[in-house]
Amino acid sequence: MNEKTTEGKSSGGTSASSSATAMTGGRRPRIALACGGTGGHTFPGIATARVLAARGCDVALLQAGRAVEARTFEGWDGEVFNTGARRSPASIPGCVMRVWREFGRRRPDALVVMGSYTSVPPAIAAWLRGIPVVIHEANAAPGAANAFIARFAAAAGIAFPEAKGRFPRRMRTEDVGMPLRAEFAKGAGATRTSPDRFSLLVMGGSQGALRLNEIVVGAVASIRERHQELFQRIKVTHIAGTRNEGAARAMYAAAGLGDPSVEVVGFSNEMARLYAEADFCISRAGASSCMELALAGLPALFVPLPHLAADHQTLNARSMAERGGGDWLPQDGLSAETLADYIAGVAGDQARRRSMREAMLAASRPDAAERFAALVLDVVGKTV
Repeated sequence: MNEKTTEGKSSGGTSASSSATAMTGGRRPRIALACGGTGGHTFPGIATARVLAARGCDVALLQAGRAVEARTFEGWDGEVFNTGARRSPASIPGCVMRVWREFGRRRPDALVVMGSYTSVPPAIAAWLRGIPVVIHEANAAPGAANAFIARFAAAAGIAFPEAKGRFPRRMRTEDVGMPLRAEFAKGAGATRTSPDRFSLLVMGGSQGALRLNEIVVGAVASIRERHQELFQRIKVTHIAGTRNEGAARAMYAAAGLGDPSVEVVGFSNEMARLYAEADFCISRAGASSCMELALAGLPALFVPLPHLAADHQTLNARSMAERGGGDWLPQDGLSAETLADYIAGVAGDQARRRSMREAMLAASRPDAAERFAALVLDVVGKTV
């Protein structure tokens, strides 16, 4: 790792920094944080890292070193170490040794892992070095990586209360929420009840978006035919996924749909604005999407991506629906016509959307990054 660090800023200021250094004998606590892979792991990791830095810690991020990570690491000016992690099991021993050597040089007081295959080699290296490991589990059911790491981890922060019973009983588990960027709360207080428009945000996710895209295109076409009053005021912003953007545009064009009713984008780095402008969302049920929508107070219909490990998106979707923040429907059996009728129903029921919005906000944890950082520092204080 290079020696570049970031101080960060927070309302905690000097007192938070002094408290952190006191637990490590006057030096800055050293935290390694593995959050490489997808944005769903990186963004919460960086949010946590910034709070830890603001509290006086020396924080280094561990990434796999893949080109795709460059976009998600933009804005972080602290230390970064490339582990070389790959999805292939054959790459694990070499990666473990690389991180083990680095940990021997740096001696972090704790390793924080955000999940995914990029967390496994650093966690093994930390275990071999006797360094405590703290997990963040974003989903209602732990993924394979975190389930493995839990065998020797000291603690876990969870985003869904349902995850608590899926970790070993002897392990400390706290419901901290999902660390997110504060700007997602930008539109949380908006009423979004204008009768002149209905803004629908569609998020297909980076995986398996094609089938959901097909259903949504068919639903918008069905709205044009069967719910003409709604079609006159609907605006669809469809985030189709980078790989599927061209196909989604072609499907809308083939259906005779386009401006001003439909806007298709592959990827957006302005999600806070899109959440603030939307009245309703159709989304996959990845953990980040669920919790970003909760923080934004945006009601949603969740359509889980099927056939994932532990069916975790279905568990996420059920959790959000049980709390009243939205509904969920399985992809199998969902047709363009049934989705069109569902959209027409929620578009015409402002009271229902308002109730969903309030439930979403109640499910959110705006202070999740601070809560998770506090858990990490408490583990450090008990082990140094």
